[in-house]
Amino acid sequence: MKKSKHTELPAHYVILHLGGIRRVATICQVTPSAVSRWATPTTDGGTGGVIPQRHWPALIAEAQERHASLSIDQLAGAHSFTSSIEKTSIT
Repeated sequence: MKKSKHTELPAHYVILHLGGIRRVATICQVTPSAVSRWATPTTDGGTGGVIPQRHWPALIAEAQERHASLSIDQLAGAHSFTSSIEKTSIT
């Protein structure tokens, strides 16, 4: 996998654990470019890792189906993420 510069948390964590940019876009019913912006630093025109709250219920439901750990605290940035997240490609 190629490295990505779009690694802002919590968006990067969500994308990695829920199947990639296209899968998250489908879950949230948005374009892949919108999801990519979530993981892009604010200095590059992104949201700096912030995922709009209107998408949180769908993301948490998907995480539960996948038996993945994802909480409101994590989505809000109030909970730290595993330091072992690799800066990998997210497509």
